[in-house]
Amino acid sequence: MLPFALALLKRLLDPRVLIALAAAGLLWWGYVAVKGIGYAECEAILVPQITALKNAAKVAEELRAQADKEYRAKEIGWIAALKEQQDVYDRQNAANAKALAKSLAATNRSLADNERLRVDIAAFAANGGRPPGDDTVASASARAAALGLLLAEALRLDDETLLASAESSDAAERNGSAVRALLGAWPK
Repeated sequence: MLPFALALLKRLLDPRVLIALAAAGLLWWGYVAVKGIGYAECEAILVPQITALKNAAKVAEELRAQADKEYRAKEIGWIAALKEQQDVYDRQNAANAKALAKSLAATNRSLADNERLRVDIAAFAANGGRPPGDDTVASASARAAALGLLLAEALRLDDETLLASAESSDAAERNGSAVRALLGAWPK
């Protein structure tokens, strides 16, 4: 048994084994030392910090909820203003539709008047209101000159210009009410 013990002692005294044993001892001692006193120190330092972080998270959540509530209130106000402006726009649109209907009716009356005038002019040009036998060349020439002046004036005021003017007026009024509604609904 002595030779075995000497061989074991020789192996234990090997510098590599001694270094490994010393390192293992130091690690064990550090683990036991930290375990015994480290938990209390860590708890004393970290618990107040953890509590402070939890409190800060609660405050942040309350602030976020308050900001969310304020934003929702503003959003409800914006929606109400938009709804109000949409109602104003709809009323203006209805008024514009009535005005357009009146304008188109007036335009149609003007076109009917123009047609009656054309018929009257054609009758005037045909015989000037005289029986066909009483018509003279001089009166026909006078009627032709008068009709020429009347035709020049009529060409200046064309029916299509009248219709285009009514359509242009309607489009301008329709776009104007849309712009007013948009500006009224814009958040201030």
